[in-house]
Amino acid sequence: MYERDASPAPPPPPGAPVHAYTHYEVVAINLTIEGGRYRAVAMAHHDQPDGRRAYQLCLWPALPDGRRTGWYWWNPDVMTRRDLR
Repeated sequence: MYERDASPAPPPPPGAPVHAYTHYEVVAINLTIEGGRYRAVAMAHHDQPDGRRAYQLCLWPALPDGRRTGWYWWNPDVMTRRDLR
């Protein structure tokens, strides 16, 4: 893992509250994964009791293994976010 990489997060546990975004709620996030720069749109988020938020992101371009989505912990030190809602 590179120093400026976003940290992967686990998906929410079954029954946990998840906020799913509609196509009218655009939250764009720029991040680095495995040293590569990605643009992403948040598809959903879930909050942990300790205050951390994990976003399910749709990534562009796809990761080298072909995946286009994943859960990542929000971290303002390694991510930038534009909330266009």
